[in-house]
Amino acid sequence: MELEEIMTEPWTPSDSVIDLMSSICEPMQCKRGQLLVTQGKRSHDFFIIKEGLCRSFYNGEKYEDTNLFAKDGDIIGSIASYFRGEPAHFSIEALTALDVLKVSFEDLRKAIAENSELSAWVRDLLFGQLNALERRYTYRSGRGDAYYRYVSMIEKWPHKRFNDIPLKHIAQYLQITPQMLSKIRRRYLSEK
Repeated sequence: MELEEIMTEPWTPSDSVIDLMSSICEPMQCKRGQLLVTQGKRSHDFFIIKEGLCRSFYNGEKYEDTNLFAKDGDIIGSIASYFRGEPAHFSIEALTALDVLKVSFEDLRKAIAENSELSAWVRDLLFGQLNALERRYTYRSGRGDAYYRYVSMIEKWPHKRFNDIPLKHIAQYLQITPQMLSKIRRRYLSEK
């Protein structure tokens, strides 16, 4: 996806705002397995995914929890690092090769200060992210059984790269064991 296409959510900004945003984006290629954000370290950038798939995850003392997947057109980064200058609370890992646009927090702050339309676009983007987080929390906090959550995930995330997500990460996201996920997938395929 191109930046102009990505920026049309939640509304289409003017060409000058798209040009301004484009001027602060740095194209970057990431290899599968590469970390864009590292838990416990301060991040200095946001990433706009042009093509590819990544996940956000948290490493606890005894477990790892995948808390979201991001795909073409999504914008990812550490909000804690951006707003408070704190270390990231999670890591972001490339699950496939990624084609991203890197935007430094400093450049974004300067551009927002100079352009109220870009500021409004970023504000609406962040409110959209909060809405998505709210839906994800409701979804992951036990609505329905594991089978229901799996089917809902497939229906809500119909993306060509879904099959590129390792099963262990889907199981973490759904808060079930990989063995349970295998049983659920067999059931799902038999009922299709």
